[in-house]
Amino acid sequence: MRAAEQGITVTQLIDESLRERLAHRAAAGGKRQPKLPTYGEGGVRSGVDLSDNRALRDLMDNEPPRDVGGGKSRRQAP
Repeated sequence: MRAAEQGITVTQLIDESLRERLAHRAAAGGKRQPKLPTYGEGGVRSGVDLSDNRALRDLMDNEPPRDVGGGKSRRQAP
């Protein structure tokens, strides 16, 4: 096995291989952002920072559920 030959664990081998693969992919293709679908109008609401997970979760937890797509919301009030 390759990991044993190198004197490392299988986990370390997987980690190293994945890092090499991702680094190669980034260097070869540049940094491309996938186009994400949007719903409704106007994009992200003012004041919402999608890169701040904690603030986004807090915002979602403190808002009443909205009926999106005509279905019933599964979210229940606390």
